Amino acid sequence: MTKKLVYDNIRAYGYRSSQFYYSDLECLKNTYMEPAINLSSVANNESQTGQVGCLMPIDNDLRSAWQWLAMVTMLLDHLGFLYSDLLAFRYIGRLAMPLYAMLFIMSIQSGRVSHKRVLILALISQIPYLLLFGELKFNIIFCFYIFYWMTVAVKRRSWLGMVAVFAAMWIPSSYGWYLYASLAAFYWLDHKPGAKRSVFAIFTVIDTCLTNTHPRQLLAIVAPFLQGIKAPRPPKYLYRYFYPGHLFVLLIIDFLIFGSVITPFGTFPKPADDDVQWYNEYYDEYEPVEMYEINTGNTD
Repeated sequence: MTKKLVYDNIRAYGYRSSQFYYSDLECLKNTYMEPAINLSSVANNESQTGQVGCLMPIDNDLRSAWQWLAMVTMLLDHLGFLYSDLLAFRYIGRLAMPLYAMLFIMSIQSGRVSHKRVLILALISQIPYLLLFGELKFNIIFCFYIFYWMTVAVKRRSWLGMVAVFAAMWIPSSYGWYLYASLAAFYWLDHKPGAKRSVFAIFTVIDTCLTNTHPRQLLAIVAPFLQGIKAPRPPKYLYRYFYPGHLFVLLIIDFLIFGSVITPFGTFPKPADDDVQWYNEYYDEYEPVEMYEINTGNTD
């Protein structure tokens, strides 16, 4: 039985691997030796081998629910970031990042990540990200792409690869170290739900305090506790391209409202003096000034 057949067999039964890699014979040796293996019993492998169970069932209903929640909460978060009248949406939007992070980890563990597709999505998203938020940094999908290669380097025990990826993590990006630390907790503590939630909560508190982020960031701690929920599966391409797609739509709407976009290098096209005066009056009148709004959190 070839590795490809083993992999296809695993996917057909809806199982994922928390430590799956083609060269990892420890996870696959039983499957090679016993083609008629009972996959339902493999989840208890930890007690027999001392390893975390190589195969664990995917809750497809939960994944679908997380996908819907991730898209909706991210859209609300970005609306609240862009328009001060909708600032309350940012409280709900704090759930978006951990939901997307957990979904990405689930994709890595199931072997469904195409690193080329992730890179293409990151590149496509970067243009509207820069124009919409005016931040000279990588968008969140670049962070996912970089972390994916960290998991590959760790699997291959490539110290050179780990050092190279760790260096790439210093490139300014949305959420920065907080996202990478959260991804690491979700990935390497996936088999210990209590520890995973606790570590993520600690990272969230530390990031909120050190970066002077608004306390609403603490609401992100709720995301890993969203269990046992169900939803119909969203269309594949809707979820896959929602991030760049909604950025482009918001960029067009923002341009239609203000007639210009804010880039890291200035406003384009340059607004007339009357427009600048109206813009300043609008925000002086309607935008609340809060102590914590010095750093409103991350835009992704």
